Amino acid sequence: MTNFGKSYLLRSFAKQVGVSPYRYLQTIRLDRAKKFLETGIPPIEAASMAGFSDQSHFTNYFKEFIGLTPKQYQRIFTAPKGTGQPQNKEEHHD
Repeated sequence: MTNFGKSYLLRSFAKQVGVSPYRYLQTIRLDRAKKFLETGIPPIEAASMAGFSDQSHFTNYFKEFIGLTPKQYQRIFTAPKGTGQPQNKEEHHD
């Protein structure tokens, strides 16, 4: 494959992209999860579909970078215009 060591490759990636490979992958997963949430897919399914292995990690990571829980974010896109209320009849509190 290559004669470069793991540390060299990690540093090179971070220098070129601006973030570590792990952070880059999590950002891509987060973007996918956001799209799923915007279409009404439940947070637990969106997390799994986007590649997060556990709901707690997904929720914490999402809130750290977006500033809202996944459910709060989803409500922005699933609320009827002008009402500020979720479209579905079930009311969940975060």
